[in-house]
Amino acid sequence: MANGTPSSVAEIGIVRIRMFDAVVRTVNGFRHVPGLKRNLISLGTLDARGYQYSSQGGALKVSKEAVCNNRDF
Repeated sequence: MANGTPSSVAEIGIVRIRMFDAVVRTVNGFRHVPGLKRNLISLGTLDARGYQYSSQGGALKVSKEAVCNNRDF
């Protein structure tokens, strides 16, 4: 964490995210940390998986060259 304290991961699973255009995307490998007040997305993990991302106006845009037909991240 940013404050240098370790946190325990309770489980690793799948998260479904509804986009602004009502499309639902599935992201695998998310880690659930009990007690966090906000959800976190690791930009390092996205980068390691080949995604590009940018932020503007408080919104994060994530993209990948080849998008699967089942719309999985």
